[in-house]
Amino acid sequence: MVTKNSFYCSRCGVLSKQRWFLSGVSSLEHGCEDINTFLRRDHTQTILKKDSINFHAFAIAGLVASQCDNCDELCLWRNGEIAYPSVATILPPNDLPEECLADFQEAVAVRNGSPRAGAALLRACLEKLLMKITGKDNPSEAIRLIAQAGADPTVIKSMEILRITGNKALHGYAIAADGDNAASFSSLVELISLIIEERITRPKRVEQLYNNLPKEEREKADRKNGT
Repeated sequence: MVTKNSFYCSRCGVLSKQRWFLSGVSSLEHGCEDINTFLRRDHTQTILKKDSINFHAFAIAGLVASQCDNCDELCLWRNGEIAYPSVATILPPNDLPEECLADFQEAVAVRNGSPRAGAALLRACLEKLLMKITGKDNPSEAIRLIAQAGADPTVIKSMEILRITGNKALHGYAIAADGDNAASFSSLVELISLIIEERITRPKRVEQLYNNLPKEEREKADRKNGT
């Protein structure tokens, strides 16, 4: 929605703050073509250059632009709907396991037409992630084992939100494409990213740094800590 100050950027896929710019004009300078034809023309890339935000020069009727604070790139909007890029993209988390990728990408692809289907696919993505972490094919059992192992309660709650909301979506529970609650696709994507960060990305980074310590110091620390 155009009035929001932050959302998942269609360029970089990151949840980030956005700045808005008005075109402030009412006619097309480049002839009587419709907006979709205009956006397909070569000068679209000129419009979207991050160092050139003068939309008056292009005189695009009814357009506004958002500029992402994370990647600095621009998106064009018309009547509250994104006009360029034509398909909004949410990138998967960097360390999302390969076996989860297809479900995540399909969820993103269908979310606008059917947020319920998107939520159910994110639940399937979680199920495969839990299988990779625990070896259990029952999500509820897998989450219980992770909790018993002393995982951060925030991660456990994130998993339960995805599991329960995805299940309810399969049985007719209303899911919104966007929003700040459990029944929204954007919230579920945020939770998938949080789980990946806490269970895969952060431990991997710490392990990389730990392995940079001198071997004798690592071995001494391992003996002391029982690790």
